[in-house]
Formats: sequence, C-alpha cells, structure tokens
Amino acid sequence: MLSLLLVLTASAGDPKIGEVLAGLAGCEGCHTEEGGKPFAGGYPVETPFGTFYGPNITPDATGIKGWTEADFVKAMRQGVSPENKSYWPTFPYPAYTQMTDEDLGHLWAYMQTIEPVANEVRAHDMRKTRFELGVWRRLGFTEGGRSWEIETGEHARGAYLANAVAHCGECHTPRNMIGIPKSDLQFKGHEDPPEPSPPITKQELGWSVSEFVSFLEDGWAPDGDVVGGQMGHIIRDGTAKLSAEDRRALVEYILSR
Repeated sequence: MLSLLLVLTASAGDPKIGEVLAGLAGCEGCHTEEGGKPFAGGYPVETPFGTFYGPNITPDATGIKGWTEADFVKAMRQGVSPENKSYWPTFPYPAYTQMTDEDLGHLWAYMQTIEPVANEVRAHDMRKTRFELGVWRRLGFTEGGRSWEIETGEHARGAYLANAVAHCGECHTPRNMIGIPKSDLQFKGHEDPPEPSPPITKQELGWSVSEFVSFLEDGWAPDGDVVGGQMGHIIRDGTAKLSAEDRRALVEYILSR
C-alpha cells in the first residue's frame, strides 16, 4: 500500500504513485472505449450538451506523444490544450485544477509508461457552441482553486482526495441548466440522463463509515450488491490501492457533508 498521498515524500514523478492517482481519477474508464486498448480513447459520454468522446491519451502521435509535462499541467490546471483551445468540462478540470504540483508530476510520470496506441478518435457531436463554453468557463471555473485547504486535519486530506483527484462531486452532484454543479447539493446525487447518479451523503446513503470504507476497498455494498461500470474501475484501480488511512479520510469527509 502507498503512504498518504497528500504527505508522501517520494521523489518527484513516481509512476507507481501516478498509477494510483490515475485509477482514483477514473482516467482509464473515460478514455477507453468498449473492447478498445486502455487509454486509447473513444469512450462516448452522452450529456444534455452533446456526445463527447474521450480522447486518446497514450504517448502515440494520435494521442499526447508531442506533449511536454508543462502542456499536461496546463491541461489539468487551466482546461486548455497545448494549442490554447478550451476543453469541454466533461474533462473534469474544475476538480483537477486543485491537485498539487507533486501529484501532477506523479501522474505525468505514469502517463509516460502507458503503451502507445494509434487511434484517431472521432470529433465530439456537439449541441452547444464555443461561445457557450466561454460563458460556462466564466461562471463555472476557477483556475487553481483549492477548496480542500479550508478544511483541517483528516478532513483536509479527505477533501483533497474527494474534490481534486477523485472528483466525486462531478458525478454525484446535480447541475444547473448550464451544467454547473449546485454546491449546496454536493454529493446529493441526481436523476439526470443519461446516467443517474446516486447520493453518497450520510443521510441518503445510510452507510456507516466502516461499511463505506469496505465498499471502496472491495466494491461490495452492504446489501450484497457489487459495483460495476465506471465506479468499478475507480474502486479496482484507485480506492482499493489507497492506504487505509487515505481511504478512511476520504469516506469521513464525504459522510461529513
């Protein structure tokens, strides 16, 4: 198991740490189409604003082979490509912008170890314009904001993992009409198509801390159901590989909301 991610003192750019961060962030799930090579892109994400296709993020010419680490940090922190083109927020950079420099370095190191795959991913099928994306960015994105820094002790560590890396609120929080998460309903879940998301607050979920911790370790819910889909990826490749301390900090923060 890894030590606490937030206070780890390993050398910069450790791909083993980056692999856990990538798993916690759900990178493979969103960048791998069914039956495709890992991280080679093509996974469709249907939203009220159009269908987005996860890009190829392998170190191939059709992926991110020409990127520098600075390009990668720019994408994660600013939500823009090396060519200064703004990304649509299906790429959850409003969360990733909060990640520490150290963890971005670890994640970049891991990205360099992924098998290169040639796969030219199709363009997004949009129902919105780049003008509307600009409006969204002005209203819904703050570069470099670190909401977890307002927390203290164990909650600060849990908030970092939940809000910056795992971006739990991006999937488990309802959004307003232009797609901005409703902060007053954080983790309350939603019924919006195409993929409703359950609430994960203590009141609605009804799980104890130990039950939630166990779920994030093995994927088994207290009622005997086993998780699949994107959450299954996040547990298998991410939360299951966290230290016991980090897993508990993550749960205690979420259930405190």
